[in-house]
Amino acid sequence: MGLIYYALVIFIYVTPLLYGGTSKLNTAITAIVIGCLTVLQALLCRNAATPELYRKFSLCVFAFGFCILIGILQCIPGIAFGHAAESYAEASLALHQTVTPYLSVSPEDTLFGVIKLLSYGAVFWLGLNAGADYKRAMRLFKIMALIGGLYSIGALCQHVTLVEKAAQLNTSFQAPDNVLTMVRNHFAVFMGIHMVIACALLWQSIESFRNHSWAGTKIAGLNHLLRRILPFLVLLPFLGISLVLTASRGGIACSFAGIIIFCLLLSISQSHARLWPVVFSGIVILLLVGLFSMGGMEASERYAQTAPEMARRLSVQRDTLDTIAFFPFTGSGLSTFAQIIKPYVSESFLALHNGYIVFEHAFNSYEETMLTLGIPGFLLLMAALLRVQLYCLRGVFIRKRRKALPAAAVAIGAIMALHSFVDYSMQIPTIALLVCLTLGIGSARAFPSESSQ
Repeated sequence: MGLIYYALVIFIYVTPLLYGGTSKLNTAITAIVIGCLTVLQALLCRNAATPELYRKFSLCVFAFGFCILIGILQCIPGIAFGHAAESYAEASLALHQTVTPYLSVSPEDTLFGVIKLLSYGAVFWLGLNAGADYKRAMRLFKIMALIGGLYSIGALCQHVTLVEKAAQLNTSFQAPDNVLTMVRNHFAVFMGIHMVIACALLWQSIESFRNHSWAGTKIAGLNHLLRRILPFLVLLPFLGISLVLTASRGGIACSFAGIIIFCLLLSISQSHARLWPVVFSGIVILLLVGLFSMGGMEASERYAQTAPEMARRLSVQRDTLDTIAFFPFTGSGLSTFAQIIKPYVSESFLALHNGYIVFEHAFNSYEETMLTLGIPGFLLLMAALLRVQLYCLRGVFIRKRRKALPAAAVAIGAIMALHSFVDYSMQIPTIALLVCLTLGIGSARAFPSESSQ
């Protein structure tokens, strides 16, 4: 029943094109489809992963389930205490009627936040089951790489069109704020994730080529080179150019860091034949340098102008930290940052934006999660994610071969961990679902005894 997993991958990529990346309609449709796929998988593919593999993630499930419970409690009427209870008491007094208290400042938005979290958990679980079979995991990675390549071609076509339009109007060209359906910062991370996926597929193809004896079958060896290695060598520059042309400072830096981490992990963990991993890493790093030198002029200019933008982002981050003190344990409610930050913004923030509040998210996913979910929920969620990353990292070092998929999961997790300090890409459902899927597949491939070799 591999069709379930293929349908999931295609749905993740198609949804933002049809319904928009962050709309409530998108959230609802995503939850319904993923829920149906999860039920089908549970009914039809019961033995996709072994019980031992499930047990290894029992603590992660507990921590994640507790976060879901917090979100549900935030939506239940009549449950409020501390600062939230005082606010509702003041509102009841002012309106001369009883106002039902909630822990969340916006129960409806929090409910959608809970639905998102459940969708992410279900996708990770589906990825864990899909990754139990090596060939299926590789096919899923190839589909993701192919669709990522199509997105990169679309972005390049958009870029060429805008350059021609700027030339016709005799104006200087500037990278657009939106690439296809995403803000360019998020699209840069999106391309970075696919570069890691393409690197993983390229590594596995080269490893397979090296481990196979092609003596007397030179034609078959040439066919392997053309069919399994050349496509990824061609795909990587397309993805890299699309990444660099976004001119996203954080997106480019974090993506490059993730790719370098991927290469270093495979080089360090290789117990034999250490030369070719070093050569592979050197070629990939040279490719990154070349791509940036060719297309990173606008990005370089933006790096030189980082200070004003960082002042604005640091301002909202400071206000977020101050606001956490009002909701340290219960949180303000999942997905309620835009509602809760308005009463607590500082004068310095308003001065930077001429009195107009423009941010719907904190430019730091850690602070935003801590504010909306509460410190206990935040710590549990981070502990679950860290444990998954450590499992994948362990898999890179204990496996003798086929270690590229867990290494890719670690690298993709590193991209998101770094970028979450300066932006909110993990708040974009398409990116979050893609990350959860790759983490699930990488986690399954991290245990050679429980997954097929």
